[in-house]
Amino acid sequence: MSSAVSAPATAPAPAPAAPAVAATPAPDNTPLAGYETVDRADGT
Repeated sequence: MSSAVSAPATAPAPAPAAPAVAATPAPDNTPLAGYETVDRADGT
């Protein structure tokens, strides 16, 4: 049972790492970060 508890505990660790990488390119488009989805949809 200890192994099962250790598994989920390790899962959340790599999870925050993913969004951190996505935040790297975000600063490049800081002013368009919130509208990035709209800009892409608009074609601009």
